[in-house]
Amino acid sequence: MNRPTLTLIATALFWAAIWWPFRQLAGAGLASSQACLLIFGSGAIAALIAAKGRLPSIRRAPALLVAALASALCNLGYNLAAIHAPVMKAVLLLYTSPLWTVALAWLLMRERPGVRGGFALALCVLGAALMLYHPELGYPWPASVWEWVGLGAGFAFALYNVMTRALPRGDEKERVALIFVVEVLLSALWAAPAGDFAPISAALLALGIATGVAMWIVISAMQWGLQRLPANHAAVLMSSELVFAALLSWWLAGEALSPREGLGAALIACAALASAWQPAPPAPKPARIAA
Repeated sequence: MNRPTLTLIATALFWAAIWWPFRQLAGAGLASSQACLLIFGSGAIAALIAAKGRLPSIRRAPALLVAALASALCNLGYNLAAIHAPVMKAVLLLYTSPLWTVALAWLLMRERPGVRGGFALALCVLGAALMLYHPELGYPWPASVWEWVGLGAGFAFALYNVMTRALPRGDEKERVALIFVVEVLLSALWAAPAGDFAPISAALLALGIATGVAMWIVISAMQWGLQRLPANHAAVLMSSELVFAALLSWWLAGEALSPREGLGAALIACAALASAWQPAPPAPKPARIAA
């Protein structure tokens, strides 16, 4: 197995476990906003050091700010959902991204989904309906604000994937730094009005800093791996996060899916794989957003 393949499998494992330090910080009494500010702030410092303090020019590519905002909302929303909702449900709501990707690519890029895209869309819709179905309500609908946040993270993930195709080639270190800076700003805007700034012990501070730096390393490694593998192969490898998340949520949090939720999970996983196995489009030039 080559290094890019191993790198993407390792990053999938990391994202499947990232909820654990967030939950540890929340369990120790830190507000969610404070935990996010600590972790993303540490990652931003590491990213800015690596980028030598430079950020990409938004004037040259305004879509870059939209992509960075989408990525930041995805990371923030996913981790918040994983803190407050069952881990596996948060992961699977994130993986509804094929549903939103098909719709956004059709709307913004004028890319028709085709037969395989339509099949992935149908699987994703059915899987999400099973995951979100609540007998007491009688219809599929998010039961808490955190399930809405997880669903929104899936939409943000899809928007990021679509918008990055409209961007010119650039320095990935600077783009990663921009994502972290946006994440810090969002976390600060959320934490400041509530005044969620409790005292932090040295152990919690060390955990938050280590998590933030590790997140920057993993995002940078993921960018390196994605540049060296076919898009379809990379997407299938990243889907292994579903397997890792199921095992880790059972092992570390004692969470398990019901048979209905398990079926929905399987359908969402199949949708992700069906979407990944579509022929990769040639990418000699960045796509332009349709007016």
